[in-house]
Amino acid sequence: EVRAAFRDLSRVYHPDKQRSDSGADGTSSAAESAFMRVHRAYRVLGDDVLRSFYDRYGLSGVRLAESLSDDEGEPSRGGEQV
Repeated sequence: EVRAAFRDLSRVYHPDKQRSDSGADGTSSAAESAFMRVHRAYRVLGDDVLRSFYDRYGLSGVRLAESLSDDEGEPSRGGEQV
């Protein structure tokens, strides 16, 4: 369910699909921002640990969990470097 919603929204908000309000590099900053929000939501909802932090503490809890995992030398979630 989450994966299907992510696929649909990522197609809609992908920066390469949004050329109407483009900047100097041909992409829309609003589209990039929306796409990054969709990607982050998918990453949080797809990870049981991050999802539990989000359910308990909201976005600040997720940021805290990510910063703690980075401080301990573990790779950040989803293969991304924050």
